[in-house]
Amino acid sequence: MFSTTLSIEKLLDMYRKLWLARNHELLAEEWKLNGRIQGSVHLSTGQEAVAVGACAALEVDDYIMGTHREHAQMIAKGVNIRGMAAEMLGKVTGMNQGKAGHMLFSDKSVNALGGCGIVGGGAAVAVGYAMAFKILGTRQVSLAFFGDGAFNTGAVHEAINFASVRKYPVIFLCENNRWGLTVMQHEQTLVEDLADRARGYGIPGATVNGNDVLAVYEAVNLAVERARAGDGPSVVEAKTWRMRGLAAGYPIDWEPKDYHEEGRKQDPILLFEEKLIAKGIFTPEKAKAIEEETRKTIEEAYDEASRAPYPDEAVFWENVFAAPIG
Repeated sequence: MFSTTLSIEKLLDMYRKLWLARNHELLAEEWKLNGRIQGSVHLSTGQEAVAVGACAALEVDDYIMGTHREHAQMIAKGVNIRGMAAEMLGKVTGMNQGKAGHMLFSDKSVNALGGCGIVGGGAAVAVGYAMAFKILGTRQVSLAFFGDGAFNTGAVHEAINFASVRKYPVIFLCENNRWGLTVMQHEQTLVEDLADRARGYGIPGATVNGNDVLAVYEAVNLAVERARAGDGPSVVEAKTWRMRGLAAGYPIDWEPKDYHEEGRKQDPILLFEEKLIAKGIFTPEKAKAIEEETRKTIEEAYDEASRAPYPDEAVFWENVFAAPIG
């Protein structure tokens, strides 16, 4: 599938964001393994098309809730790369002053809300924002990213059910990489296509190839149009592969060999690149230039962040309590 409704500028922006996300994950993995990033780092390597395709269907004033594997999601929404790099390193120049780290950072300037500490909990937060949009009468929508494992949690069920009944403008996007932590999908649910569950809520559900950025865009775009029209939420399931283990440095030798082999065959960036070249959007040389430019952007952001200071104790008492009203 190749959408002809998107401008060349939009297609190139999507391709660039795919490479921004991929090059970020490659460098973040390297820095984690070298001890320059602390804590577990959950990589979205191989899953970039889900984030980029989904966010391409949104406007700046729409909101997203990320997952613990959120880097590509935040980059796709347009977060400040330098602020993101500094946050990953826990520096005071980070977008959240070094207090959020790699999993929970957010950027209010583009309405990219961070991951949630509770698996699946972000779905309920997205519904809360959608409730506000309906009360205020705006055209905004919210989109909740969550994984296949999170789709089995009570929080996601309650969020979808409540939003469906109230017809709130929210999209529930299941980023299905077939792994709920260390358990494969077929070992935790008998449903082959998780989007089939949408019928139980009386709303539309669609399952798409999550490594086809245009397929994700088209499915989410339809869901966004439905939400803006006041017809309520939708479920989109994007089936994808993660190219790394549970987190950076985690072993994968216990995972099925064919899972990773198939994932490499379905590299979302290469699939999109082939389509763009075949359509004459750009040449292989232009594609290489974009790859190198985005790699340089990421490297410069991290080099700058590495020289920034860590926050002092006073920072940890800022932005903790809401300002009093009135």
